[in-house]
Amino acid sequence: MIMDLKQELDRLENLILDSARVPITGKVLVSEDQVLDLLDRVRVSLPDVVTEATSLVARKQTYLAQAQQDADRILMQAQQEADRRVTQAQQERERYLNESDLIRTAQAQAQAIREQADQELDHLRQEAARLEQQTRQQVEKLRQDVFAEMQTIRETGLNEAQSIQQKAMAEAQSIQAEADRYVGEILGNLESNLLNLLQIVRNGKQKLQ
Repeated sequence: MIMDLKQELDRLENLILDSARVPITGKVLVSEDQVLDLLDRVRVSLPDVVTEATSLVARKQTYLAQAQQDADRILMQAQQEADRRVTQAQQERERYLNESDLIRTAQAQAQAIREQADQELDHLRQEAARLEQQTRQQVEKLRQDVFAEMQTIRETGLNEAQSIQQKAMAEAQSIQAEADRYVGEILGNLESNLLNLLQIVRNGKQKLQ
């Protein structure tokens, strides 16, 4: 999770802040094992962040599928309603076939009902198509937003982890170099003192001879 990743980064920061400082240099001594352990935890947390974003994308795809089902259902209902009205008009027309005086009226009514049903069906189809297009656009925008957010989270996490690792390694190398220099100075001073003492011993021996 994102919270787990943040906690691991906070622990790494606290480890650096709480580590022992080298006198004079202003540097700190950081345990390499602890730093590497925290970096491993950061790497482990990153897949959870990616999984969470992927799950969100899957939910958006489910929403798109549901919207498509709703559009298909509306279209089917419109077709069924049109068929019902056409069937009703045909039944009305057949009822009046044997009544010559009403044949023309029945035909006209049937035609009017058919035309009205066709108009309503066209309207419902247009509305269903508009709803489907609008839903697709909204879901596509959501998908793009989620993908962009997932990429941002992934890149930010990786960049932060790499930056922390590089800083930790640079800090460790600087501390090691400073420690080597300090030991070199101590050994140099000790060598100089030993040479001076050896010279004094030699001078004493020469005087005794």
